[in-house]
Amino acid sequence: MTSRESGTSELQASELHRVKHRWGVFGIGGAVLMILGIIALGSVGIATLASVWVFGILLIVAGVASIISAFAGQGWRGFTLHALLGVLSVVVGFMVIASPLAAAVALTLFLAVYFIAGGLFRLVSSVTERFAGWGWAATGGVASVALGLILVSQWPEATLWFIGLLLGIELIFQGATWIALAIGGRSLERAAAEPRSPAPA
Repeated sequence: MTSRESGTSELQASELHRVKHRWGVFGIGGAVLMILGIIALGSVGIATLASVWVFGILLIVAGVASIISAFAGQGWRGFTLHALLGVLSVVVGFMVIASPLAAAVALTLFLAVYFIAGGLFRLVSSVTERFAGWGWAATGGVASVALGLILVSQWPEATLWFIGLLLGIELIFQGATWIALAIGGRSLERAAAEPRSPAPA
């Protein structure tokens, strides 16, 4: 085992020791996240609108925080910029909440362009540079471009399922991660509770 692998395993063991007395919380939280993910996959349209609505709320909160921080530091050069950006964030947030479907349509198109541009960059850079694992990077780039093209070809109808699909998948994987942590923490707790046999003389 290399020193890097040893350090990684020690870090993982340290993380499990931190959660071994709270494994139940992680297990319940993971189960809840997985259930929410399954619900989101079963109602991708509603999940899309809900996620966009939450995004609008976050924009408003961030904008208000930016405005407050700008006025709290009056006299500094960045006051006007931060205040205007805060107002813009609040306005856009209210627009998103007022028209979540239109916001979802625009966001889906943005994601499609992002996937195509990012995938092309990964594909070209991996083929030209030929770094370690470039084949996997190239494959990921092709998949990203393909996904972006699918979104463009089905836009704006893709709006009704894509964001909700991403949300559902993310919740399921996040929940699975928490459950895995809970299982590992539970195993450590059981191992610590078991009586140890005395060492031979």
